[in-house]
Amino acid sequence: MFALSHKSKKKLLLALKLFILAVTFWYVYLKLTQNKAIDFNYFSNRISDNNVLFSFLGFILLTIANWFFEILKWKTIVSEIQNISFTTALKQSLASLTVSLATPNRIGEYGAKAYFFEKEKRKNIVLLIFFHNSFQMAVTMLFGVL
Repeated sequence: MFALSHKSKKKLLLALKLFILAVTFWYVYLKLTQNKAIDFNYFSNRISDNNVLFSFLGFILLTIANWFFEILKWKTIVSEIQNISFTTALKQSLASLTVSLATPNRIGEYGAKAYFFEKEKRKNIVLLIFFHNSFQMAVTMLFGVL
């Protein structure tokens, strides 16, 4: 087996990250353009409407707010095991979201978030994610029924 230099490993990791990002964008593009239920041309024509534009901007604002609260939730959850900064939580959350897009039921989020921690902490991280996601689903179901 051959050993790679530190610079080579960093470049290889960057190339891998860019590859995953490109594959994710390609996957989303294919899902949007090949879905028979979604007419992309109709969507692009409707977006030029002023009312739809304001709705779309509201959608973007709510999406950013959702990500913000998701990042805060992750920072709070993981503080039981290790304190991390908001920036670190941002990177971990967005990376796991990217990975989970291509997996069924966002299952990739579990492995992607656990990957950022030492091997000894990974089982605890996965259990934390599982319990907190289950609790969030139970609360959503409860308020949805009400």
